[in-house]
Amino acid sequence: MISGILPRSLNRKIRFYHGSQWWALTERSIKYIFNFLQQNPDYIDFYKYTNSSDEIFFHSIIKSSPFSENITHDFEQPLYLSDSASANEYGCHYISWSKGDRSPKILDVNDIGSLMNSEALFARKFDEQVSKDLISILEQKILIGG
Repeated sequence: MISGILPRSLNRKIRFYHGSQWWALTERSIKYIFNFLQQNPDYIDFYKYTNSSDEIFFHSIIKSSPFSENITHDFEQPLYLSDSASANEYGCHYISWSKGDRSPKILDVNDIGSLMNSEALFARKFDEQVSKDLISILEQKILIGG
């Protein structure tokens, strides 16, 4: 019988830091992560049975690295938290969360203005049918450059 409690010791090498599971990394930061993991195999072991580790694992390494100053959407900065949520920008992604929903809103043609005014590089969440007209408009804007 599983008690729900797993014995493990807290990793004290770096401080925990959280962020969105939607992120983008540079080649140099990825190499840094691989190097860190090779030098600290116990770091991976700690996360073996962790829930939502994708929102902590990489973030903690980068926040404790020389790349910390390059984090563009730092969840520890109060200004970022208030501005990004109102702009629907999370990391490099445009995501519209409806109040009370556990999943992002499926974007449709009514979101074109917000998407075009966003500084996000990516957007989430599209559906082949619901987002059909929006996707068509975005493809045209990309093809004609505006």
